[in-house]
Amino acid sequence: DYVNSLNPKRANIATNLANLPRTMMASLDLSAPLNQGFGMASRKEFYKNLGSMLKAFSSEGRFRDIQAEILTRPSYKAARKAGLRITDLGEKLENREEVFMSNLVDKIPGVAGSQRAYTGFLNKLRMDVYDDLVRKAGIAGEDVGAGSKVLEDIANIVNNFTGGAKVGKLEQGSPALNALLFSPRKIKSTLEILNPVNYVSPSISPTARKAAIRNLLGSTLIATTVIKLSRMLGGEESEVDPRSADFGKVKIGDTRVDVSGGNASYLTLISRLWTGETKSTTSGAITPLGTGFGQTSRLGLVGQFGRNKLSPLASLVADIFQGENAIGEKKTPTQSVI
Repeated sequence: DYVNSLNPKRANIATNLANLPRTMMASLDLSAPLNQGFGMASRKEFYKNLGSMLKAFSSEGRFRDIQAEILTRPSYKAARKAGLRITDLGEKLENREEVFMSNLVDKIPGVAGSQRAYTGFLNKLRMDVYDDLVRKAGIAGEDVGAGSKVLEDIANIVNNFTGGAKVGKLEQGSPALNALLFSPRKIKSTLEILNPVNYVSPSISPTARKAAIRNLLGSTLIATTVIKLSRMLGGEESEVDPRSADFGKVKIGDTRVDVSGGNASYLTLISRLWTGETKSTTSGAITPLGTGFGQTSRLGLVGQFGRNKLSPLASLVADIFQGENAIGEKKTPTQSVI
């Protein structure tokens, strides 16, 4: 903290302002576990760190204690070299979790606590799972020396299942990328989770591959169980057809609750593009994709999907230009701003 305080550089005000709406939308809750952390929901480390999240929410001192415990682990330096994403709250926006890449509201009660809880939970979860997998890889006889590819593979898997995937050459420009997209790292993470290569490639550490399969199956089973329980408790029949936008969601009247950590929408898009058909959420009718007047095309589906991934500020601009929001509701510029 002292070293960081010596750096007179301040975060770019334009980038700060552009990311402010998303920071406010992601605040005043404890959403990290079922958002970025959902991919780890079947692991013991997930539940063990719920307490750490509450501690970080309660005070800044406890948040710094969590950060200090991580930074002083013997494995920390090798983990960072391997690319494990450990974030913080400070002037360097690229070092923050992507939903909080604005420091203009750091002192607001509730908002500040939400940021600490989100960051503290994910950092502790990532480091705990990373250490566990490195230990298992070592027992299996894999090379876990500092700088080894095994450590990189493990770090990548942990990042992917906690919404912290690398964005390549855009790493340092991630705050500006966040001004355009709501969660670019989360998008990349989901694409990596859905990439079959990460589960079968012999060039990837066996320990990392096994962990990826376990995480995928575990989180899928949990989501399925929640949907089934909601049906038993009086909810509506769940949608099993991935061509429908209701796939992977709990239905309660007109309300839809996504229990897939945001991943179901990707499966819906893939299914629609693959089959060339969509299923109506109201009538259940199957409609073929086409290129004629009034028909939804594959390109249109991709465009709509991308529109839904825009940041609040970019979405506002799109709403004003089109005169309607992402789901087709007519909006005046004033209504869009509100």
